[in-house]
Amino acid sequence: MRKPYMREDIYPSVSRYDYPIKKFAGVDAYSKEESLALNYAKYGYNIGIINGILTKGMGINVASSLQNSFPAFQDKNRVIKKMFFYKHFDYENNCQDDRLIVYVDDEYVYQAKMTDDGFNIINGSRIQGGDACFCNYNYQGKDCLLCEGSGEGEFIIYDGSVVTRISCDSVLSQLCIHKERVFGIEKGGNKLFFSATFNPTNWNVSLTEGGYLELADGSGFIKKIISYKDSLYIFKEYSIYKLNAYGEQSEFSLSKIFESNNFIYENSIVVCNNNIIFMADDGFYLFDGYSCTKILQGIFPLIEDKNYIESCYFNHKYYLSCKIKTDDEVIGDETDTVIKNNAILSIDLANNDIEIFRGCDIKGFVPVSINSINKLFVYFNSTDRKYQIGQIDQSGKLFDTPLAKKWESVVTDFELLDKDKVLRRIYIKTACDVTLITHIDGDYSYNIVGVNGASALVVINKRAEQIGLTITSDDENFVVRGILLEFDLIRRLANE
Repeated sequence: MRKPYMREDIYPSVSRYDYPIKKFAGVDAYSKEESLALNYAKYGYNIGIINGILTKGMGINVASSLQNSFPAFQDKNRVIKKMFFYKHFDYENNCQDDRLIVYVDDEYVYQAKMTDDGFNIINGSRIQGGDACFCNYNYQGKDCLLCEGSGEGEFIIYDGSVVTRISCDSVLSQLCIHKERVFGIEKGGNKLFFSATFNPTNWNVSLTEGGYLELADGSGFIKKIISYKDSLYIFKEYSIYKLNAYGEQSEFSLSKIFESNNFIYENSIVVCNNNIIFMADDGFYLFDGYSCTKILQGIFPLIEDKNYIESCYFNHKYYLSCKIKTDDEVIGDETDTVIKNNAILSIDLANNDIEIFRGCDIKGFVPVSINSINKLFVYFNSTDRKYQIGQIDQSGKLFDTPLAKKWESVVTDFELLDKDKVLRRIYIKTACDVTLITHIDGDYSYNIVGVNGASALVVINKRAEQIGLTITSDDENFVVRGILLEFDLIRRLANE
């Protein structure tokens, strides 16, 4: 009698695999996606990643002083070309008398005190054919405003009451106070001019008065000067010089400390706490006065156009206005026919928190300190906002309009190459309504109703060799605290 045949087929076992996103890790558009965890974003806008939580990002609201909304420039047909905060102390009345300064396309300078309800022209302040630059300077016991940028080789000194016009041998494109002198860059050139000691009105070229240095070394024009760590740092298009300028001109010492084949963008150069941050064609750099180290590599690929960037340092964060890559959406003021910048990046240098604001064309930043209150004012390139003044807040709105929010993760296989993966469920901890899109063997969209104090459940049941996630929302209270992906894993058998 023949024995019964017993089949011994081997069936792969199924195991459960949970993949939690407990903390969102930031933005990395530089590294290979497969090398990153799913909590990294490769793109996003109008979001913040703060202390590992995905939340709404910064917003822009009407600028305000201590009590009231700060005025927009009254003439809506005018364009604010430059804005500056003039620190002024009224010694006669023993009080602060700070003012916001605007240079307008009618070529006049206007001011508004923090207690005023409008701007007034500064008599005698016309700067013809120029693009004004400003700096604060205490001269003869008064807090003065120095202003340059004319095409006539002169600048003005305003003491809060009277304008004095000063002649100079060259047209200067930037002013900087260092030690006892005022320094200025020759517009479109390689000469660094400086005033006489303790006298911003004296620019006579002499061994005992003012003078200039010429840096014609083939590394481009001088673009920016910064007083930093007891030295003056001179940023050219492709190099950085260090000038020790103590006392007499005979004691000046100049040395080149950095040179690159990549163009350095002058408006990205900012002193941030104890370092300088700047951006070149190949990325962001941290400069400590001696050497440069690349930073923020994951963010740099998001930037599409660097030609109109502006930056500042405020409340331990580096702010950059720039044009970032877009998707199929039109956000906020991107409806404008001509847009130079469409985004603001804010990076907290202490803990790498990041916020990305998209939908507004920012021309410049003006940090404002009023007593114990710090505010970051902005002004605009946008056609319909060219006369307005805004301030950065945490509303996630563009004035009164909530903006669309998007977080798009990297796509990864979790390095589980020997297993077939079936994505069964996704749990998402959010109290607001969001749309979740899974990128697996196709794109699948799920509308999720937020749940207070619990996680919303999304049933997927789809094969997922690789996976990426996108979260979008129009909710002005957008926040996502965590995600859990639940998989079935099946071990692959060798082909026979």
